[in-house]
Amino acid sequence: MPISFGQPLPSTRYRTTLRCGVAADAGRAAQITREIEGSGLDQSHMHGQGGVSGQGGAIGQGGMIGQGDMVGRVGFRKRQSHEVHPVPSCLVAHPLIEELIHVGRFPGASSVTFRVGARTSERMVIVDGEELSQKSLGLPDDVRIVTAQALTDGAQAWIHEQVAGHSFRISARSFFQARPDGADALVAAVARAVAPFDAVHDRLVDLYGGVGLFTKGLNAQRAVLVERSESSISDARVNLFELGTKIVASSVERWQPTSAEVVVADPARAGLNAAGVDAVVATGAERVALVSCDPASLARDLGLFAAAGFEVQGIELIDMFPQTHHIETVATLRRVSASRVTR
Repeated sequence: MPISFGQPLPSTRYRTTLRCGVAADAGRAAQITREIEGSGLDQSHMHGQGGVSGQGGAIGQGGMIGQGDMVGRVGFRKRQSHEVHPVPSCLVAHPLIEELIHVGRFPGASSVTFRVGARTSERMVIVDGEELSQKSLGLPDDVRIVTAQALTDGAQAWIHEQVAGHSFRISARSFFQARPDGADALVAAVARAVAPFDAVHDRLVDLYGGVGLFTKGLNAQRAVLVERSESSISDARVNLFELGTKIVASSVERWQPTSAEVVVADPARAGLNAAGVDAVVATGAERVALVSCDPASLARDLGLFAAAGFEVQGIELIDMFPQTHHIETVATLRRVSASRVTR
């Protein structure tokens, strides 16, 4: 079984979605500053200026960050804890997010999610806390601000991103890949996995289809997309309108399979499991692309496919998340014998 590696992607400044905690306690912020100063670690990777100050604050891109100034700043939670360590910068954050990390203040919020369109320059901040004005948060005028409660109450907010030559609407609570160049690579890898694909005549089933990345990336004109997220379904209806895609609001486990020549499945980290593999097998598809972000669940699912009469013909690895241990894979599967139900 051949294993190939996708083209290397930039290892820094790539994440277009980032969720952070917010520092709330001035005393703890001061303690964190002292810990940073006394650590002896090179902090230059955290910000453009390098180093930390010797005067009771960290140095960010615009100069010193004092102890009091750290309250309301975003940061990252200590492992297995809710404790937030404010940071002046982040190595993997896209520059459009990096600016917001540096200038933003979110007093009273428990967490903040930044979402940006790297290729459209659109920016959105989702605040888990009370509604505050643009000015009070210190954010530029172009940033769309929405609270988590407003979204729960029915508010809608989105950005757009360009991937593989197509525009995608991405709502505040819709899943999308963490970087557009990585999404480009995934679409290309999936296209290779299901080749030859006739966009006009082949019937495609897009499982865990999200906002429609693979259906639109493949320009599939006879597609069924299965997704259970209301937010993602709303986006998919917009993104796939011109293709006339049938969108099914359902979990894959509850979906009644329909016949197809090709299946693309991009499940969450837990993978397909037996029920998901059964759904794929029941479509009668000869060609399957399985996208996975967890090697353990991928290995289990590939074993289930083998038992169901499929052969793994290749795996492509894409390093979507440099600076982390996570990796994305696209497995190419072909039906080689009569299918057998896996459970």
